[in-house]
Amino acid sequence: MQVSVHAQQANSKPPVYIGYLYIKTEPGKFDAYDSLLRNYTKKIFDKEVQGGDFMSWQMYEVLSPSGANAEYNLVGVTVTNKFELLLDPPGTNKEIFKKHFPNISDKQYADIAKKFASSRTLVKREIYTQTSSTGDDGPPTQSPAKYVQVDYMTPQPGKGADYAKMEGETFKAIHKERIKLGALKGWVLLEKVLPGDTDDPAPFVTVNFYDDFNSMLNGKYEEAIKAAYPNSDIDKMFTEVNTVKKRQQVQVWKLMMTDDKQGAVK
Repeated sequence: MQVSVHAQQANSKPPVYIGYLYIKTEPGKFDAYDSLLRNYTKKIFDKEVQGGDFMSWQMYEVLSPSGANAEYNLVGVTVTNKFELLLDPPGTNKEIFKKHFPNISDKQYADIAKKFASSRTLVKREIYTQTSSTGDDGPPTQSPAKYVQVDYMTPQPGKGADYAKMEGETFKAIHKERIKLGALKGWVLLEKVLPGDTDDPAPFVTVNFYDDFNSMLNGKYEEAIKAAYPNSDIDKMFTEVNTVKKRQQVQVWKLMMTDDKQGAVK
């Protein structure tokens, strides 16, 4: 099997990889898991980011979809240019933990690990690569955003490359205008690396970053399109979108915590 990352072929910059860890907290255990994250996981990633292994770390609460039948209610997001750290990091969980908490005994570690295991289920892990962003293909925002709209995208059959080109060229310019209009904080296009599946229903993800719901609900697309493409027919443009995009499944996440380097959550 060959893992293909299209973004590397056209970009001389080191590729950026994004790990999504989908988590389901056990009934009645949300607060307990939140405390474990703040006391241990966040502190580990603070040091890993400061040391340069990771570029950033965030934990999000999934606001929609929600409820008992939701597959997961939290998503941990790690960003790095070291692919192996997302797929097969060096050391066991215990070794990594004790590297950052050297004064904790084996018994204390076992008790903490038991609390983690009883408070949540690790549902699945996905790895993406960043292919385009409003940050000139660097970080999409310069400071943490309170909310993100995560759109899982399904291209029309055989139209994956056309879809990615449309997002990275046509719509990136529109999103930059939305930022100028105050309707958006940042935008990024991600392409899935693993798990690989030729029939993957959502091989691409776009993420829109917002500080409030008003911006999310009033995207100012019409004004942004007129600014970016003053001579374009807006209706025709969105009709053309449907020739390359088949389906869009939308989720809304709220930022719970992030590493210290990114700044405090407002």
